[in-house]
Amino acid sequence: MVPLGTLRSSRTSRPMDRTPVAHPPARGGRHPELAPPRGGRAPAVAKGHRSTSTPSGVGVGPGGVKALRWKVAAASDRGRVRARNEDFYAYYTPGDPRRAEEYGSLFCVADGVGGHTAGEVASAEAANVLLQEYYFAPPRRRPPDRLRAAFSRVAVHVFTLGDAHADFHNMQTTLTALLLRGGRYWIAHVGDAKCYQVRAGSARQLTRDHSLAAQMRGLGLLRAEDVGRHPGRHVLVRSVGADPLVRPDMVAGVLQPGDVYALVTDGMMDYLSAEELGGLMAGADLEMGVQEAVDLANTRGGGDNLTVLAVRVDAGAGPV
Repeated sequence: MVPLGTLRSSRTSRPMDRTPVAHPPARGGRHPELAPPRGGRAPAVAKGHRSTSTPSGVGVGPGGVKALRWKVAAASDRGRVRARNEDFYAYYTPGDPRRAEEYGSLFCVADGVGGHTAGEVASAEAANVLLQEYYFAPPRRRPPDRLRAAFSRVAVHVFTLGDAHADFHNMQTTLTALLLRGGRYWIAHVGDAKCYQVRAGSARQLTRDHSLAAQMRGLGLLRAEDVGRHPGRHVLVRSVGADPLVRPDMVAGVLQPGDVYALVTDGMMDYLSAEELGGLMAGADLEMGVQEAVDLANTRGGGDNLTVLAVRVDAGAGPV
């Protein structure tokens, strides 16, 4: 179980201070990590460049006696072809109940863009800085406004870091975030990672891919059934780091008990259908379903990095 007030992330192991990172991470793949607000407990961090499976945890949403609770599980693997894992996931729930009620819980996945320098740095920096900027923002702002503003600061940070250091020149990443607060969810999204909602056994993609193939489909130049095979499906038309200004897509909705929200990087869906993903996420053991999804993608080829971060919403019993 992951206690309230903790952070989980892939590949990282060092606490981060309260100031957004303004320097390259230390050599060896270690990246700074989010520190809790003053008075909070120290973060617990999952680490490792290889396959990482995070134990399921429980987060509590505000709302009194009938509050919603959520359980989370994640797994990440470099696959069978890539030399390193450029995917990154992280999530955080404040330990202070009042702060948790104000800010909610934030989950994100990032995929360093293949073919660009230091993709693994870009993905880790994007996820870490997103959590920092969201939780250290003034509480008077509405949650979706805080999330949108945090995305803007992440874009500036990744672009500036790449511009200032030759080793990181032109580094880019996708970034997809899910915010749960009370009985609602918000999604902020740039790139071609995906967020699926699994409800009543049916999986529905809530995000829109920012890829060349998806753009061609939107213009009527490509049939829906051809998008998954088109070479432009992995060519991004919007990413974090390509420009200091980025506009994330925003999606919002109401949570229902039993919902599962699965954040997946694009490599996963080269090998799994939405129906298969939904079936795995709808099982009783969320952690097992997440790991089985990654294992299945590896069995079918594992040609890209593979990451799933899944959150299941349950009805709470008793006071929060």
